[in-house]
Amino acid sequence: MSSSISAPAANDKLCQALVLVPTELERRRLEPAVRQALLDVGITEQDPRVRWAGCGFGPTIAGTLAAVAIARFRPVQVLLAGIAGSFDEQLALGEAFEPDFVAIEGIGAWDHERVRSPDELGWKLWQATGSDDPIFDCGTRLTLGPVSTIVSLDDSTAPLRPQRGLLTVCAASGSIEQAAARRRAFPSIVAEDMEGHAVAVACRITGVPLTIVRGISNIAGDRDHRRWRIDEALRSAARIVARRIAEPLASTR
Repeated sequence: MSSSISAPAANDKLCQALVLVPTELERRRLEPAVRQALLDVGITEQDPRVRWAGCGFGPTIAGTLAAVAIARFRPVQVLLAGIAGSFDEQLALGEAFEPDFVAIEGIGAWDHERVRSPDELGWKLWQATGSDDPIFDCGTRLTLGPVSTIVSLDDSTAPLRPQRGLLTVCAASGSIEQAAARRRAFPSIVAEDMEGHAVAVACRITGVPLTIVRGISNIAGDRDHRRWRIDEALRSAARIVARRIAEPLASTR
């Protein structure tokens, strides 16, 4: 049964953290693990300060539904969580990381065998066309939070090298060769997803801070799911998400 988007409930104004998850599979594994981790530090399942919403699969619907959820819940912070494919051998399967920035592939114009970005073409991804348009800074590369960490299966942490990014694509790499070509085109990229940049744009427009947490489920371009480690990747992602939620909530009790 379908339903329309309703006006915010009274408790929505208390939302400190909105967790966006692309797919039902990811949410089914992430939400219980995050809720248990929060319960361990005294944040109950019924706490209205933490909200969950699906944002859909792929950049177009993810950006739209992220904006809808932000308008509805009016969160202090947004977290986008799910799986990703790694371009970088230093990101092992089953680990999770927070990118320093997110970029998007495919916007611009084809030039022989590659797409030239708006920056190369002298265009802007967004430029106000009238006095009623919002004013915000938005490009094909958007900076995220200042701190990046790796969380491995044994829950150890280590700092990442500066400026490690996430590449948002409309279709996941279909081969190791395609993944290698993407890495050459975006040298600071370490993983690919299908929602990050679109959600980052929605957060940039609305002025809400965004943290992206991606568990590394597979090597980008490897389509053999027998080698993927989705459960381990999402467990690692859940630990980071719970920590990012708990830190500010502890100061608002």
